[in-house]
Amino acid sequence: MSGRRPLFLTARINPAGGLQDRAVEHAPARAAALFELDHWVGRAESARRGLFAAVFLADQPQLRLRDGRLPESTLDPVVLAAALTARVPEIAVVATASANYNLPYTLARQFASVNLLSGGRIGWNAVASLDPGVGANYGGPVVHHDHRYDRAAEFLDVVHRLYGSWRYPWSDATGWGSAEPLDWSGRYFSVAGPLNVPLPPWGPPVQVQAGGSDQGVELAGRFADLVYAIGHEKAYTAAYRDRVRAAARAHGRDPAAVLVAPLVNPVVVAAEADRDRVLDELIDASGDLGEQIAGLEDRLGRHLPAGDLEAPLRIERLEPRLPAAPVPDGIRNSLLELVRTRTPSVKELLVLATGTLVGTPETIAAHLVEWWRDGAADGFTVNTVPGDKDDATNLDDVVDHVVPLLQAAGAYPRGYAGRSLRENIGLPWP
Repeated sequence: MSGRRPLFLTARINPAGGLQDRAVEHAPARAAALFELDHWVGRAESARRGLFAAVFLADQPQLRLRDGRLPESTLDPVVLAAALTARVPEIAVVATASANYNLPYTLARQFASVNLLSGGRIGWNAVASLDPGVGANYGGPVVHHDHRYDRAAEFLDVVHRLYGSWRYPWSDATGWGSAEPLDWSGRYFSVAGPLNVPLPPWGPPVQVQAGGSDQGVELAGRFADLVYAIGHEKAYTAAYRDRVRAAARAHGRDPAAVLVAPLVNPVVVAAEADRDRVLDELIDASGDLGEQIAGLEDRLGRHLPAGDLEAPLRIERLEPRLPAAPVPDGIRNSLLELVRTRTPSVKELLVLATGTLVGTPETIAAHLVEWWRDGAADGFTVNTVPGDKDDATNLDDVVDHVVPLLQAAGAYPRGYAGRSLRENIGLPWP
């Protein structure tokens, strides 16, 4: 392998996976399997077989049952992370938790506990929740964009101070070390501290974040070790990576210690000649075409021109749509840039908007290596579809057919580098 940091992979393994509209066709034979630990252990073991650094648990703490589709989120990610790290060795878990609908002390204690018990195999994906349906479950939404990020920044600041508030002397079996009260009194939170879980020698949980707006980039630059990004266009994602690293530098951090992992939905085909057929199948399997187009318009914040779905789509033909749906800025801006640079058809955009990459193992591996070598990505987050524990899914396709090609290219490890998530994605020791 070259002297640079190796490419790493994480796997998104939520109930509906990354292809939510298609996930029902891959659903477990028994719906109740989604509530059984063995189901999740099986998926984590598949990712571990491919030397994935982590599995990623997104979260929307609300129940939406639509047209027989799988629910987007069910089990609490922090609880599931504790169970998975106890059952599956080596691989880590990145759990999502909102900085708007939690208390800093409680969340710091939860993540610090799993961090300690798992040997550093935990990451916290901090989100500044946008969906008003989530807010309604917590006494009312925090919907104003600036307000959400101001509150999230203070939340993360408090949590990170709590992580280090009890310095336990790990080399001294007889002492309890020292602790300092936090005595935090801010705009949103008042926290006395210290935390009653000590900071381990390997440091705090890996901090993960996603957000394409200016506020999201600023938050990532200040706190994040790993940033999830939209992976529609290489140049756009590379520019995003530069923005995040510039923000990190402005906060006095080492910009090279902030890693970016775009999302990708790989769909492996036997031959490139199968690609158009599979694209059609993906659209057909995703439900009513009108609903798909309406959903795409929501994400774009624009009206799509009526007519030929095969015709090239030009940015000047998109009419602003008001009111705009509550979609993260990063997703909307990335899609608009995709239209601007590639002029896809509406049909192509329906698939590309999900981050879907249809190709042979060689094509997919070449795509990942190219982005890694060109500085657009440090790793990737693979969106997966559920499947039964023993069924082949696109995760198995990546593990069995793409990973060996990444290794042959000298881009991917042939074993875990260490025990912790920090070591296995190449972050410096804190």
